[in-house]
Amino acid sequence: RLESSTQRGDGKAGLQNRLSGTKPSNDRLSVVRRHAMRRRATRQEGLTMGLIEIEKIKSYLDYNPTTGVFCWIRASGRRMAKSVGVQAGSIDTYGYLQIRLFRQQMLAHRLAWYYMMGIWPEHEIDHKDGNTINNKWENLRASNRPQQMQNARRRHDNKSGFKGVYEDRRLERPWCANISANGRRIALGRYYTPEEAGEAYAKAALLYHGEFACLHR
Repeated sequence: RLESSTQRGDGKAGLQNRLSGTKPSNDRLSVVRRHAMRRRATRQEGLTMGLIEIEKIKSYLDYNPTTGVFCWIRASGRRMAKSVGVQAGSIDTYGYLQIRLFRQQMLAHRLAWYYMMGIWPEHEIDHKDGNTINNKWENLRASNRPQQMQNARRRHDNKSGFKGVYEDRRLERPWCANISANGRRIALGRYYTPEEAGEAYAKAALLYHGEFACLHR
């Protein structure tokens, strides 16, 4: 079914972007839409990379699992002749390191998994410390989308300094804590200080999220 640009909610500017091939700026894309775009790109990446033998990739790139760094060991084209021995990759608009090889942009953390395991990941790959360019092998782990969200940093508009904590000045105890788990939001109580609310969130995060709990980051 065809939809108008108005129905999609992006209006005239969005239509012009699609016709011109220009990618909309991040501030015009909702978090949900950006995540959907990343999932589609990841699926396409998997279809392409699954056809490329790991030994062929290793003939061009060296991965150091201790440092998490990829370096070129062979030029992939005439313009890359001076890149041998140089660290590979650049940071994309989402804050991830990407590497272009065989006319395909690959996310470095997913490429590291393929490099070490020999199988292109069908699942998400999470950075344990939340640093999206820290691709040390010990910092990577298999995950799913909910687990990645559990390990996400606190929102940029969070003024409490603690993840899962917000202020409601109408209340006698203005600092409230809540957590999302098993597809629902759970209220963790109201507190006099943000520190008390933050402690309540930390305990709940360890209970519900386990190793994927992100505490005050």
